[in-house]
Amino acid sequence: MFLPRGRTYNPANNEGWEAEGLKPDAEVPHEKALDTALTMARKR
Repeated sequence: MFLPRGRTYNPANNEGWEAEGLKPDAEVPHEKALDTALTMARKR
């Protein structure tokens, strides 16, 4: 078992990284997510 004793944070601004998540490349409603992802993949 591993129990962390510290926290992850950005040393530049001392804000935590946990439970922040990542911002998506394109914010779209979930109904259009697959179509948007396919369109973006085809452009690459």
